[in-house]
Amino acid sequence: MTDLFELNINKYTIKELMDMLNLKDSFTLEDVVKNEDTLRERLLEDPIVKEKKKKDIMDFLDQVKNISVSYTHLRAHETLMNLVCRLLLEK
Repeated sequence: MTDLFELNINKYTIKELMDMLNLKDSFTLEDVVKNEDTLRERLLEDPIVKEKKKKDIMDFLDQVKNISVSYTHLRAHETLMNLVCRLLLEK
């Protein structure tokens, strides 16, 4: 069986990581934690996924959460100039 997605965090953009956690553009730390917890619960309840794969996915989710939290922190301190540059780069 092939993996449905790559577990290497460096293979994804911030937007793709946000999509994995179902985050909107104006997300908060609470949104990140809540959505990550939901994914974990679903994963742990899944009887088909092997324990080793569950551990690998949960490690990946930890990385996604850390990146998302860092991104949230940076966005909280961005200036108008930073915001304009970020929006232009994301297009």
